[in-house]
Parts: sequence; C-alpha cells; structure tokens
Amino acid sequence: NGKKAKKLQSLLDKMARDEERKAILDTNIEMPSPMFNALFLNHHSLTHFLSEGIRLRHILDWAMFIEKEQDNFDWERFYALCDEFNMRAFVDCTTAIAVQVCGIELKNKRITVNSTYVEQVLSSIIYGDESIFSQNIGAWRRRVLLVRNLFASKWKYEAFDGQGVFSKFVSLVWGYLTHPEED
Repeated sequence: NGKKAKKLQSLLDKMARDEERKAILDTNIEMPSPMFNALFLNHHSLTHFLSEGIRLRHILDWAMFIEKEQDNFDWERFYALCDEFNMRAFVDCTTAIAVQVCGIELKNKRITVNSTYVEQVLSSIIYGDESIFSQNIGAWRRRVLLVRNLFASKWKYEAFDGQGVFSKFVSLVWGYLTHPEED
C-alpha cells in the first residue's frame, strides 16, 4: 500500500511491542495502548471506507474510544500522526459523526471536528452497497469490484486519501504486479 502505509505499520508494530499494555479487568488479556488503538481504529476504518465502505459499528468504536479516553489521551501527538498519515480529515469527520449522531459530548477542547463530509459519509454508511471482502468471491472478482468502487466513489479519495483516483489506481495496479495475491 505504499511507503506511508508501511511506515504506519512499522509504527504500530513498534507500539504493540514497546508501549505499556493493561490487562482487561482480572484477566491475562492485554489491551494495546490508547495511541495504538486510536491509530489502528481510524486507519482500519479509513482503509475500509475507501475501498468498500464502513458500517455504523466503525463509528461506534471511535465514539466509545473518545468517550473513554478524551481526558487522558495525547491528542496533539495523535493529530500530528493523523496529519503525517493523511487520516486527519477522516478522523475529524468521524468525530463529528460521533458527536452529532452518537451523542458523544466533547469536554476536551483539544478534540477537533469537521462536519464538511458528514452527510456524504453517513449516506455511504447507511445506503452504501460497496462490500467486497466480506463476500465469498474469487480474487479476480474482488479486484474488479475494488476498481469499480474506486471510480464510483472518487469523492472519498479526494476528500480523505490525499491522492487522486488515478494515483490510487496506479498504486493498486503496481501493488498487484509486484505482490500478486494467491488465487
């Protein structure tokens, strides 16, 4: 997925390895750090949103994170990383949805929102029929649907990806040619 995605993956790997984790209640199950969770949740949602859409549960995950962590989280570092990895517009939009639709109250003034694309994103969530990876279809059919979604939803790439549709198409083709999937 390109240099930025690999850099983010490397950062997440380092966080998972090096940052303190807390046990869930009285179990041996550990949770990753809040920064890891925030970056992973948003990158995962953004990636799905661009390629095949997301569901309301993705927004609810983020809303619950904000509700729990808003007062004990390094928002400046998080937003700097969001800027670096072209996630800021998406994060601000999904935060706006968490506030407007889910009723999350923002008490922390460092949390930012941007409502510019809220209606389009909500429409995509509620009415979108772009699912690819949850279907039991072959690799070539997935590729065709991915390209179809790319051009049918070019507004998403322009608003949230930091690169145009043609650049994304070229990177997808290059990724396939250099790392083909097993069919």
